[in-house]
Order: sequence, then C-alpha cells, then structure tokens
Amino acid sequence: MSACRILTSIACAFALTASAVAADLTPAQRADHRAKAETAARLVSYGRAAKNPAMLLSAVSLMGEVGPVADPAMGMKDGKPVAFDAAALLAEAVSLGADAKAAGMTTPQMTKTECSWFYNCTTDNVCWWDQWC
Repeated sequence: MSACRILTSIACAFALTASAVAADLTPAQRADHRAKAETAARLVSYGRAAKNPAMLLSAVSLMGEVGPVADPAMGMKDGKPVAFDAAALLAEAVSLGADAKAAGMTTPQMTKTECSWFYNCTTDNVCWWDQWC
C-alpha cells in the first residue's frame, strides 16, 4: 500500500470518528445511516430517470430517518453540501401520480442537526458516503 493511500486512510478514519462523535451515532447506527443515505440518493436518481413516484416516496422516507442527504449533482454552497429538498421530492412524487396521503407520507421533519450525508471523494477517486457537520 502506497504512503498516499495509508495517509488517506488515516485521514478518513479521523474524519469518520469526528463525524460519528458529532452526530452521537454508534458505529452500527452510522453504518445503517450511511447505507440509507446512499440508497435515498440512488432512489432519487433512478426515480427521476424512470419517473417512478414510488422510488421518490421511498427516498423521502429514508431521508426522514437519517436526516438531510446531499444531492451529488448540486455540489457545495457556502462551503456546505446542498441537500435534497424533501418537500420538493414529495411534491414531485405526487405530480408523477403518487398518493402520498394513502402511503402515509407527509414532509418529513428532518432531524435537528446541522449534519447532512454527502458523497465524498478524494483526488485519487476514492469515494464514500460521509456525514458533514
């Protein structure tokens, strides 16, 4: 393993530790939230491409569980990742024919945190979902 990859791994470990402490998540919860954030972002992407309202509703539901999820296409604004707008996603799903009320969906109340999940990449294209606080 090259020195650059070792240093990158060490830096990532410290960043993950700091983020986990900031969000008060156990390692198991952090892994669960990371998987749900990644799934939510993919569901938005696939749901929009397929014009599938069920996928968008599922994404909104997952975001309600884990908090804000950054939109990889939006980049950064004011030094922070730009999160998907859950209310706009719900409205988009309804415009595609979803019956949000029948599905028991309302605009999720995002967790009271300044943290959001985002897709992070290094210059050598090593990428992972992480929490930005």
